[in-house]
Amino acid sequence: RGSHQGVLAYISQIDYVDIEQLVNNALGCSENPLIVILDGVSDVRNLGAIARSLECAGGQGIIVPAKGGAAINADAVKASAGALMRMDTCKVPNLRVAAYYLQQSGFKLVAATEKTDNLIYDVYELFKMAQTKGYYTPAAKATQTEVETVRTQVSK
Repeated sequence: RGSHQGVLAYISQIDYVDIEQLVNNALGCSENPLIVILDGVSDVRNLGAIARSLECAGGQGIIVPAKGGAAINADAVKASAGALMRMDTCKVPNLRVAAYYLQQSGFKLVAATEKTDNLIYDVYELFKMAQTKGYYTPAAKATQTEVETVRTQVSK
């Protein structure tokens, strides 16, 4: 029955990696890696579902904003069916800078929004055609927010 002195600590549900490590791990795992940038996803269950889908699609990691996004907590991990525990997750202060870093690292950026006539499958077909010709390219997908489209700064 010692004195605890009123100290309490909170630990993160997952171990975050920096963006350089995320990119290096992704490029080392796959000839054609996939990273998702989450811009404004505020519901933890949506975050978990995206992570679960990304893992099923063979993706290597997720980039989330340090502020303004869904918390990666027990509900997010549960919704992801544990995918968040198995993939690299990077928390960045500025998504625009992260997107620029991915471009400089050779990734092609694709933004998803409901305000387009193009389907994601059309973009996927372009990637597949490039692969059949021997062109392999990493890809990063910026998902739309739940309330508004991908912010202008991130989409540029």
